[in-house]
Amino acid sequence: MIASVLTACAAQPSTTQIALVVSRAQQAADDVASFPVEIHGRWVLSGPKGTWLQRDISPSSEPWLWTSSRCTVLNASLVPGMRSFMHTQLTGLFTSALAASLESRFLRTLDMSTNPQCIGNNQTLTVGPPGPILDQTRISKVQVTGASASIAARITVTDWQGGVTHQATAGNGRVVRAVVRGLLNSRYVLHRDASGRWRVSSYSTTFAPGYEP
Repeated sequence: MIASVLTACAAQPSTTQIALVVSRAQQAADDVASFPVEIHGRWVLSGPKGTWLQRDISPSSEPWLWTSSRCTVLNASLVPGMRSFMHTQLTGLFTSALAASLESRFLRTLDMSTNPQCIGNNQTLTVGPPGPILDQTRISKVQVTGASASIAARITVTDWQGGVTHQATAGNGRVVRAVVRGLLNSRYVLHRDASGRWRVSSYSTTFAPGYEP
């Protein structure tokens, strides 16, 4: 799907075509830290119509669970599929240098998230599954010059926080805390390669006024 979307953006791509590339790239960049989701055995990027990773956590929950010391870890059996999926996404959506940098960050985070590593190594009931972050991208400006494109966009971010409530679930678990929403101003630079495929070569985001943490 990535190949068909990106190759369709020819010399003068439409705003709709550019939005497809940028929205997927933005979500993939966020999934580097918050991870994609597996739906019916198939890995997909989180997104406006995506599925929450999980709403509760316990010693027997999936794909994130608590160890006996309340460490939050990811089921290690999911790692090969997640790693392969994210490699395909990142190399298809970003230029080689940026894709390599993002993939390195993703692999470090993934390694820290699987047993015997741990997110939130403590005895308290405060740590739950990290993410996902769901993005809704609205393009506000597109400027194309030859094989380069500059894009401005506003990103509505829905972040499922890692904390938990005191509401108990079966198996001595807890319900994960409610969502937090934010707004980002983002800029992207895309380049078209010899095959006609557009990839993001750089991007930056800042919090919109009034949405700073």
